[in-house]
Amino acid sequence: MIWVEASLKSAALREAAKLLGAFYSRVAPQALGLDGQTGGRGDRTREVLSTVGPVAFTRSYVLDRNRKRSFPLDDALGLIRGCTPAAAGLICWAGAQAHSYDQAGESLSRLAGLTVPGRRVQRMTNHCAGLETAWAMARKKEVCTGGILNIQADMTGIPMRKEDLVGVHGKNGEPKKRQVKGGIVFRQEANKDGEMQRIPSSTTRVVSFDDVSSFSQILLNEAVKRGYHEAFTVVFTADGAEWIWIMVEDRFKGAVQIVDFYHAAEHLGELCRLAEADKQKAEALFMIRRRLMRTYGAACAVRYFENLPSDHPKKTEIEGALGYFRNKLKRMDYGAFRKRGYCIGSGAMEGTCKSLVKQRTDLAGQRWHPSGSLNVLRIRGLIADNLHDPYWKQRASIRSFKAA
Repeated sequence: MIWVEASLKSAALREAAKLLGAFYSRVAPQALGLDGQTGGRGDRTREVLSTVGPVAFTRSYVLDRNRKRSFPLDDALGLIRGCTPAAAGLICWAGAQAHSYDQAGESLSRLAGLTVPGRRVQRMTNHCAGLETAWAMARKKEVCTGGILNIQADMTGIPMRKEDLVGVHGKNGEPKKRQVKGGIVFRQEANKDGEMQRIPSSTTRVVSFDDVSSFSQILLNEAVKRGYHEAFTVVFTADGAEWIWIMVEDRFKGAVQIVDFYHAAEHLGELCRLAEADKQKAEALFMIRRRLMRTYGAACAVRYFENLPSDHPKKTEIEGALGYFRNKLKRMDYGAFRKRGYCIGSGAMEGTCKSLVKQRTDLAGQRWHPSGSLNVLRIRGLIADNLHDPYWKQRASIRSFKAA
């Protein structure tokens, strides 16, 4: 029975390819006004890959002043590297979502009946990533007013080839990874009960190996598209990394600044372990202080540890650890932030680092070039943000190419 199903599927795809070839050869030129065009010099037949398999179709060519041949129908159909837009978009999707390019090729073969070697998947992904990103950056600004616009940022590592780690310093010896910056933008609005809720369709993710200045400009541009100037409040949430808060002061003046509560809680745990040598007592102290910090802010935690006896054996270490909180108290007023409906955690950014970056570019045995990793991550981000399919739909639109 498996053979019967496979045979019927193959036959159906072959017939579909013939029909699609006839459509491209006869119907499409008429619809686009390219039949009997002035300057036509002859016809040529070519084969392209579509979502139903290889398709052969015939189209005419013209010569420019330099006697260079071009095929207007190819341009009008949006063909790219020997593929229709639908097939190219599918190949890029598989290349970005699979764990490897070879696995993407295998998936295309098994699930779509398309023979696409891993190397072709890789070349298509690298070629199209810049096109998709440029389109996304140039898209129209979102129409929205009010609510809360959230911005978050962080860094994570991608394993690189040795030649791409020259000048990079590792934390403990020889470097193996290069840090990529990531950012996420999303909106919140009040529901019918007055509770602030995240709007799923309002999310955009950006990744970059650029310096902080260039990265911050990319992140700001995306925030503007998502309603940066129209939002009632802009909230920037991140961990305690100094480069992030310098960037916020420079690019996002006026934003409410919040240190991620869960990063702050990790530092609070260290303080509790310094204050209580007994493990169980330290854990009990942490649970109490964590709840109070979430309810009232970090100031109450600082006061508690400041009031420990002066002869405490870990007093010096505790004073040093308190510096983390003292320098960021205004960004740790968690009780007030929660009452206003602000996100006090950067879980959206942490999830992006794991699901967008780690699950594709930090697997066993992988070593990347910066450009290759950035290309696949950009497409993964566009897929997650529901911008991948709109790009390929507009590329395949007869109306848009006819107008162009």
